[in-house]
Amino acid sequence: MKTCGNCKFWQPIRNGNGECRRRTPTIQPSNRDGSDSIPADLEGYWPRTDQEAWCGEHSTNGAPNP
Repeated sequence: MKTCGNCKFWQPIRNGNGECRRRTPTIQPSNRDGSDSIPADLEGYWPRTDQEAWCGEHSTNGAPNP
């Protein structure tokens, strides 16, 4: 089955979780103090997925996806 866990774009982190590296990180506001105030900074994050998740852009053979 084509899942994140066997996709060439998936980077395992730990315990069956990982990051999808298919596209660039998504910019998200980050509140360093944990409040709901104006963000102190913007940070980029790779989408986090479970190894059993899947999408329509899976690739195992190195062939480019459109």
